[in-house]
Amino acid sequence: MQALMKVSRVMCAMLISIASVAAQGPGSVPGGGVATPGNGNGLAIRGPVVHSGFGAIDMTWVPLSPTNLLVVDVSGIAQYYDAALNPTQTIPVPGRTAVITGVAYNPNNAHLYWYDPSGVGALYETAIDGTPLQSNLMLKPTPGTLAGMTVDPTTNTLWIQNISNDVFYEFTLAGVATGNSASNPGGSPTYGMGLALDTTRGQRLVTHGSVAGGRATEITALDPTGSATALSFSIAAYGTFVTGISYSPAGSDGDPSVYIYDNGSNTIWEIDLPACFIRGDCNGDGVNDLADVIFMLSLLFAGGVVSSCDAACDSNSDGLMNLGDVIYALTHLFAMGPPPAAPYPGCGIDPTGALPCGFAAGCPSSCP
Repeated sequence: MQALMKVSRVMCAMLISIASVAAQGPGSVPGGGVATPGNGNGLAIRGPVVHSGFGAIDMTWVPLSPTNLLVVDVSGIAQYYDAALNPTQTIPVPGRTAVITGVAYNPNNAHLYWYDPSGVGALYETAIDGTPLQSNLMLKPTPGTLAGMTVDPTTNTLWIQNISNDVFYEFTLAGVATGNSASNPGGSPTYGMGLALDTTRGQRLVTHGSVAGGRATEITALDPTGSATALSFSIAAYGTFVTGISYSPAGSDGDPSVYIYDNGSNTIWEIDLPACFIRGDCNGDGVNDLADVIFMLSLLFAGGVVSSCDAACDSNSDGLMNLGDVIYALTHLFAMGPPPAAPYPGCGIDPTGALPCGFAAGCPSSCP
């Protein structure tokens, strides 16, 4: 009983303080409460941008400003774009005797790797301007067609998808199979050839769909073991036949983005990558406590530090950042009120996508 009375006194004192502070300011955050592109919610930031070539098969991100996104065509030309999808320059595709079906940038040596499926399969290594460096055989599985490739800089290996059985295989940079593989979470067929590495979270991003849909409709992240994570979002609105995806740690708005190419319309889209956070963890320390309430009050009424994840401050999940979130948090913490809505109590993706979230420091590098 004494403990309950103590909690009540604390809460009353806090509410009085809130009312006092609220009287000094408007208690609102400019721009909050609207689901717009760039919110870390999986909406398109840019697109559709018509590709300057045609029939692209794969793409990769090269951190070389102002040239960033490299898109490989069936025509034997690779086109560079900047982060805003303005074409910058073209480079030749190496050793082309068939369509190049995979390209990947390796940050460890700043080289490009190209997969040629003709014959038994070949792997080419070039500089980022296309200058040839070396080539090796890269034996493809039987039966199998390899397409969509990425580099894992942690292991310094290549991952490429066998679109015949929707299994991803690992190869060394010399084109030798390591024996490691992972299945696509969408099963078979996936109706897409997209594969990219999310270097921020250390996860492979893959496209998949359904037999009913007849095309790739989702992008899902796989953890290092190859298991699907909670990071999954729809791309159904952005294409009918996705044949390439690429991850950028800093897209046109400075936040992580995924670029996708739709072969059906010959267009490229930039999509804001959904962010992981804990609802109510306004200060981003990974814990829901009184410090979050204080942080929110300072943000609303005293010109405090701006949150890197507005969605985490939306405790009552109404798509707004205001005094209601403070009261909701206090009620939950001190008066046995309802907990915040998902994602809570662990890190996850906002199912509403109503407020922006660029980065939540309190969440691990991967969204479980």
